[in-house]
Amino acid sequence: MNERLGYLAFLASVAVLAFAVGIAFALLQPPPFGMVKRHIENVADTVVYWKNDFGIAPTRYLRPERGARPANPILQPDKLAEGWRVIAGYVRDRPSPAGAILFDEQGNERFFWPIDPQVIRDAIGVTNPRSRNAVLHGFELMRDGSIAVSFDVGDIMARLDSCGRVLWGKDDPYHHSISLEDDGTLWVSGLSDDKNGISQLDVETGEVLWSQRFFDDAFLGGDHRGIFQIAREVREFNPRWDSGDPMHINDVAVLSAEFAGAFPQFNAGDIMVSVRNLNLVVILDAGTKRAKWWQHGPWHRQHDPDFLPNGHISVFDNNMHGGQSRIIETDPVTRETQVVFEGSDEAPFYTWVMGKHQRLDNGNILIVEPEAGRAFEVTAAGELVWDYRNAYDEERNLLVTNAVVLPKDFFDAGVPTCPAPRP
Repeated sequence: MNERLGYLAFLASVAVLAFAVGIAFALLQPPPFGMVKRHIENVADTVVYWKNDFGIAPTRYLRPERGARPANPILQPDKLAEGWRVIAGYVRDRPSPAGAILFDEQGNERFFWPIDPQVIRDAIGVTNPRSRNAVLHGFELMRDGSIAVSFDVGDIMARLDSCGRVLWGKDDPYHHSISLEDDGTLWVSGLSDDKNGISQLDVETGEVLWSQRFFDDAFLGGDHRGIFQIAREVREFNPRWDSGDPMHINDVAVLSAEFAGAFPQFNAGDIMVSVRNLNLVVILDAGTKRAKWWQHGPWHRQHDPDFLPNGHISVFDNNMHGGQSRIIETDPVTRETQVVFEGSDEAPFYTWVMGKHQRLDNGNILIVEPEAGRAFEVTAAGELVWDYRNAYDEERNLLVTNAVVLPKDFFDAGVPTCPAPRP
């Protein structure tokens, strides 16, 4: 009996010691931790999405259909905003897994841009296995018909010509949004070695013109640093603080000279950034690059804040876990907010992650609902006038990540074409 008790006590002590070592390993995260964690995550990911990874079905990018799918996306042509419509996301029966489609005002397809992460990987010599399952997110269209794209997973970014060929590419953790500003430069989320920052790139070459780590450079030492204390505490508790993603920067926009007069408290060139995980919209001074204004909510896990010509800021409020997403407008002077559109039981609109919107000249709002594989347009009164579903089959849609309405004279040389491949 004594021997048996001793044996059981020994096993119990080994179990306690193993548990303690596991806790210490997780907290201290010595060098093997990252490799082991990534391996476990990759195995688990493959188990869930094996059909996608073996080319059977694009399960990574399929979303359930919600409600009745309209036979024709154009529901009220007389109330539709004028211009081209471009939809970017994942596609079926095309030569690439992702792409962008140009539609005219009658809903006719006029052009298709192929977007293939493997083409980008091959062009820039990427071997990082993460990029094989890159998720298209950032998308920006140029007047010459070329496009810039970035991916939330995979650490690749590129500018592609109208045929999908790589003009330049980068093997760096740029992610989420891409914005082409008045000065002809691209502003993106991420740095060459840190996803928690922002960068300005030369549109012609991809060269980094300016970049900034958000936590240290933008916030510490500024008057508004207190609101970011949670990020400081996470970093001090865990030296690998970025693995917890306490900030999650998902959008960058620059105040244009055209709109600057409507914002007397800001200056042309000031930089607006969405810090999703802190529910913050922040504006950095164009000169000092320090935080000069911020507002915390009422949005929750927001995306895509935009400057408006009336001096207000429009925010895509995902309202994560709230059941219905919203478009919120805020006055940066008074900080008063109003909901200009939200989902309802009768007209569902909810995407717990991702999302884009565009306030149109006629007062309409173009909205991208990625988790429904949908883009739609509503009037200022909330009437649904256009409802595009990126159908895969009767019950599922493919992910839509971006949509934009463009003026009819947007393209320098008319509707883009794909010239014959180079020999």
